[in-house]
Amino acid sequence: MEPGYLQSCLGLGPGKGTIVFGHKFEESRAWENIKEMAMTVAREEKTPPSEPSAIAIANAAREYLGTSHHTSSLDKR
Repeated sequence: MEPGYLQSCLGLGPGKGTIVFGHKFEESRAWENIKEMAMTVAREEKTPPSEPSAIAIANAAREYLGTSHHTSSLDKR
């Protein structure tokens, strides 16, 4: 970066002043991200969950039973 930019805009030089850029939060990308997230959550809450497939259920059960905690308790029987 140019030394003049570092001195005036970032306050990293021997200059006595710093330039601060600002804008309204309501016009920022952060605000747009928050609104988009809120709309997505609201839309997902209104959408009924889809029925899980038999394969997804079998995979989840296999993963659950494959953990060391559950496998060791089954081995003791």
